[in-house]
Amino acid sequence: MATGPFVIQAVGGAVRPRFRIPDFFYGGQALIEGVMMRGRTTAAMSVRMPAGEIRTLSEPLPGVLAITMHTLGAQGKLFAEVNENASMLPIEGIRSAGGNWFQEIRYGVLPQVLPNFMSYTFWRVELNVRSATIVGFVGAGGIGHDLFTSIQLLYFADAGAILLIVIATIMLIDMISEKYRHLVIGKDALGR
Repeated sequence: MATGPFVIQAVGGAVRPRFRIPDFFYGGQALIEGVMMRGRTTAAMSVRMPAGEIRTLSEPLPGVLAITMHTLGAQGKLFAEVNENASMLPIEGIRSAGGNWFQEIRYGVLPQVLPNFMSYTFWRVELNVRSATIVGFVGAGGIGHDLFTSIQLLYFADAGAILLIVIATIMLIDMISEKYRHLVIGKDALGR
């Protein structure tokens, strides 16, 4: 299999979108009219994780690149949708009291969207751990490669231990996510 199409997709997806960190704040039509970042996030999401191409290269870089590009696109799209669903009432209240753009974002938008941002971020980290295992299994290195080697060499105890490590890592990420989400929304304070 030729690696050309994957490299062209990856480079085109990386160069064309010109990602910046605060892009997701501009993604919501409700926040700034007429500025849409969906084209940028869609370009990054178009990079899929081609198993055959990764197996051909057998290096960790293609797997990392594929997971990273897809994560950037998916997270940008999810963050933009969260911003679109934010209520304009707190923003209008801050604006009417004489607040600037930074104060509108800090006190009007962030309290509404931060729990969802955290939730989506932790979910994506969990998804990337699972994806890295699968991508490594098909030849991109990492713990997935160790799992594949253990199964090939009939070391089933090692394979079981690797699977338990992956499952425990995912469970730990989920528990940390729940703890931080409850901390941000103030659920722990309500229970006391």
